[in-house]
Amino acid sequence: MTAWKEDLLGDSGYACKKYLLTPILNPRNAADRRYNRAHVLARNVVERTYDVWIKRFPCLAFGLRTKLQKTLKIIVATAVLHNLAVQHGELDLEGEIPNDDVPVDPPADDDMTGNRWRQLIIDNHFTKIELHGYSQLKKKKTQHFIEYL
Repeated sequence: MTAWKEDLLGDSGYACKKYLLTPILNPRNAADRRYNRAHVLARNVVERTYDVWIKRFPCLAFGLRTKLQKTLKIIVATAVLHNLAVQHGELDLEGEIPNDDVPVDPPADDDMTGNRWRQLIIDNHFTKIELHGYSQLKKKKTQHFIEYL
């Protein structure tokens, strides 16, 4: 099993693939529920970052009407400016940022290889937590999951 550094996290609107981990729609046990919880926590960090970035630079939300090479430079420039703003403590943007994570039915092309890969990750990283007491490792587990992003 390779490290998760190559894997992406997607919502339930995407098919589960070996490189794209999605939540389990109907968790059957505690390990599945822990995986889903860690998945949501990790994705929320990324989604909130994108939300703040887009709120700071609305041109990203409305679309750029430039050639591809210039568009790429604009995206990189806004990312650099956003990171500088965060480093200088300019985190507060007016208004609240919505979190609209609504589960949807998975696409029909769910990949069985992806499902097996996800189950292997659950078996190796989320089932063992039961032995140590879930409440004590909740924070550590989430950090462990995020480290592989």
